[in-house]
Amino acid sequence: MKIGIPLSENIIAVKDLLAPSFHHTSLMGVYDIEHNTLETINLKQNGHSVDFTELLNEYEIKAVISPEYTMMVLKLFKVLKIATFRASDADVAENLESFKNGELPRYTFADAMEASKENCDADACGTCHTIC
Repeated sequence: MKIGIPLSENIIAVKDLLAPSFHHTSLMGVYDIEHNTLETINLKQNGHSVDFTELLNEYEIKAVISPEYTMMVLKLFKVLKIATFRASDADVAENLESFKNGELPRYTFADAMEASKENCDADACGTCHTIC
């Protein structure tokens, strides 16, 4: 089984850290549980973004772990039947261990709606393309 994680572009020493979400980074980690390996994929190659859907299918990603998800990417994961989990903190190794132990909670559309309310700027309503 392979798990996708958004990797921070600001890696401290040799410790891999999670980015806030998939749309806040150009790096995706692909963790292979069977082989205990973590591969880093650059989502921008030759100045162009790669096809994210194609990449998820090519690497056979079955689950993703992230602190947050946009509604659009959550919908994509749902369509592709990829399970979404909420990261417990920014440490990649700890989140992967928590996932393997069944300790990470699922991330749902209700969670995304709540997060969008928390990040909503009422004075600029409509700019986030959500219904307030």
